[in-house]
Amino acid sequence: MDASTFYIIFLAVATLSTIGLGVYAAIKRYKSKQPNPLVDSPPINASSVDEEAFIQEFLKSAEADENKKNH
Repeated sequence: MDASTFYIIFLAVATLSTIGLGVYAAIKRYKSKQPNPLVDSPPINASSVDEEAFIQEFLKSAEADENKKNH
């Protein structure tokens, strides 16, 4: 194997590695930016336990209705 063949192969491997690393970083960044509904939702400031249960049930039914419309 002469030097020019070695450099061509080295350049190809380096290019493919760089592209692979870029795709990996992009996927990892995309997954980390997706919202988590349990963490990102604002706190429920209810005056009683019954009111909090009603609000949570209402939010669940609203999400179910929204999912039915989207699918």
